[in-house]
Amino acid sequence: TPPYYSGPAIPAEPLFRSAAATEARAKLKQFSSDTNLGPPALRSLIADRLMHNDASGALDYSTQLLAGAQANLNDRLQHLGILNRLQSPALTNQLIALQRDAATNAVMAAQTASWMEDNGFLSETVRWLNTLPANVQTQPPVRLALADCCLGATNWLGLRNLTASGDWGGEAGCVGGAGQSA
Repeated sequence: TPPYYSGPAIPAEPLFRSAAATEARAKLKQFSSDTNLGPPALRSLIADRLMHNDASGALDYSTQLLAGAQANLNDRLQHLGILNRLQSPALTNQLIALQRDAATNAVMAAQTASWMEDNGFLSETVRWLNTLPANVQTQPPVRLALADCCLGATNWLGLRNLTASGDWGGEAGCVGGAGQSA
């Protein structure tokens, strides 16, 4: 320990390799089959594997999590991220399934679009958003996702056209007309 350090003792081995960490992982694995504790335990195990750059291990836990009824959209998006990291051919089918499930829910569609854009699927995002039902496309979360895609693609004309009309809803109302001054 450096002479100027006055905090707690620095462990001799990294914490993630310590006996306590190993014991915690074992306990989380035990909890993973429990109806109530399983999903949070699996999420912790996924995070642990990702933190240690073990995408294959994370995929195993993520697959278990998605098999349960308590998996949510964030779990599915994280699963896509793991598949993307592994360059898995399963990514395409999983993304298509999520797009299908999100197509009638503006918030889910916007979150899915955000993931797609963040992971290098900008043109695919725009194409998919434009295939959504009209009543979903006109909702503020989807319109904002499309605006974000226009920004990402530096499509100023598309942004101007998008922001010139439509209902932007509540606080997002300030966005309407934003592209007008460009």
